[in-house]
Amino acid sequence: YRPQRHRFTRITQDELHGWMQRNEAVLIDVRPAVEYKAGHLPGSISIPIDNLNEHIAELPKGKTVVAYCRGPYCVYADQALELLMDQGYPVARLEEGVAEWLEEGYSLES
Repeated sequence: YRPQRHRFTRITQDELHGWMQRNEAVLIDVRPAVEYKAGHLPGSISIPIDNLNEHIAELPKGKTVVAYCRGPYCVYADQALELLMDQGYPVARLEEGVAEWLEEGYSLES
């Protein structure tokens, strides 16, 4: 699988904070559910990539859907964003993953 990342807006952790504070985005964690339960970014919802098709209708159309997974080289977020773009959702990719989030001093929810 070769994602076409140039199709996605890429955002930083700081940009994500602003979007979430202004209620402009929905943050989805597309990692497997067991990883989400172990720790996830605050405010994110778990929609594992394997279950995304079943849950697309639950996402609000008026907000940008930001996806993240394990980090910059994880393709789950890319796969999710391509699917969401095809369904007409505005999308963005958080470049960093959970490890980078922690390295910046941010906390996780569990």
